[in-house]
Amino acid sequence: METRIFPKESDYEDIRQWALAIENIRSLNGRLIVTDETSQNGLKSAISTAQNFKILDNFEVKQGYLDHICNRASGDAVLGRNWEMNFPYENPEGGKQSFIEVLNRVFERPENVPAQVTILFPRLADHWGGINNKENAEAEVAEALKAMLIEAGLPNDRIIFDKQADFDTVSEVDRPNNWILTDRHFLGWRPPEGQRRADLESLSDARVLFLPWVILLNLYWITGCFRQKKKN
Repeated sequence: METRIFPKESDYEDIRQWALAIENIRSLNGRLIVTDETSQNGLKSAISTAQNFKILDNFEVKQGYLDHICNRASGDAVLGRNWEMNFPYENPEGGKQSFIEVLNRVFERPENVPAQVTILFPRLADHWGGINNKENAEAEVAEALKAMLIEAGLPNDRIIFDKQADFDTVSEVDRPNNWILTDRHFLGWRPPEGQRRADLESLSDARVLFLPWVILLNLYWITGCFRQKKKN
């Protein structure tokens, strides 16, 4: 087994050009390559080019994705081994049922039911497929998420939309037992650079849940459903 580490600032083209170098193409031939989703596209493009232009005879590479491996393991832990990994960019209905089942598990404990869920609009549709109205995509996704929360048992009046979503408006709902639902591409809810805390989340009390869909499976872990009860 060999490991290749790309610098954090590496982009699609950097990874693609590295993989297209003849010595690297040779080293990849016949291997299983496991990457995260950030580097997979550059490698996939290079591999496709190598195959199409027959840079090497009998060139064959298999790819696996760390993200998919971790997501599968998370889903198995929460939903058992028989669940189907369908998410909105592939199968909106399958993703809906998976999320509702996770919510049902979370809501089994009354202390896990949020007092309020704030859905942030900006970039909310970045990881969501099957959009019917491209001009109103964020609102469409927000309404879909709201419907799922309601179907799982959360009262309608506990769900609010924040269409502007900046640090000031998000700070107002940063309270214990509140959830904030956003996409990982949107960072506008974070405080200005000079005001950030040392930790990643930057919010003190609310639970911040991120799309894409598979990250929401971690909701089960975030809410502490696997924490053992303290012994008296």
